[in-house]
Amino acid sequence: MLTSAEVGDFAPDGVLALTVGREPDSAIELWELSAGQRVVVCYSTFTALAASCGTGQPFRRLDPTELAEVCEVSRAQALLDEVLPVPPRYPELDTAEQPDLPLLDEATDEPELLYIPSRPTKPGADVVAIELQLHRRRPTLLAFTTAQALEAGCGPHQPYVAVPAELLETVMAESSAERVLFNPVLAEESRHTAPLLDWSSKSVMGRGWRA
Repeated sequence: MLTSAEVGDFAPDGVLALTVGREPDSAIELWELSAGQRVVVCYSTFTALAASCGTGQPFRRLDPTELAEVCEVSRAQALLDEVLPVPPRYPELDTAEQPDLPLLDEATDEPELLYIPSRPTKPGADVVAIELQLHRRRPTLLAFTTAQALEAGCGPHQPYVAVPAELLETVMAESSAERVLFNPVLAEESRHTAPLLDWSSKSVMGRGWRA
């Protein structure tokens, strides 16, 4: 159990704090320990959060200042990277039970463009090398509804290409993807840690997609 200042020393870039819902403005979830101390449960990486709570756990990223404000208002301390003493409450959704190409919620408009992770592309190139991820041992295409969602899910160093939404099935076929995930959040170890300067597609799973 740490003060918000101590958490800042361990996670200067911020933490992932559990929330009570999936909406962007959902309240931070508070736990009460057996001794009566209230805590904000938070994790330094998505991998640690998923191991404790499951990959479906809603969360919000808080920088050290925001975490300090939450702790002050709620009179709580921070519980960092601890495995909760309960089974994961939000296990990963079984995508086999979902449609092959799940679209956006019906209450929202379908996007005209999807933002897809790729290798760096030279200006004017007519071939784009798509980056796939292994999900349950199957090559998987990641598709994001906004460029901001892609950066949040893949990090600031991820190159991408904007693709008309109606061409999604074509992109999947030509890149050899077997499934698609919308707006996922990659584990820290799956993200690029620096800008990519390699224009080749040697490390890309699957084949390039022709624009």
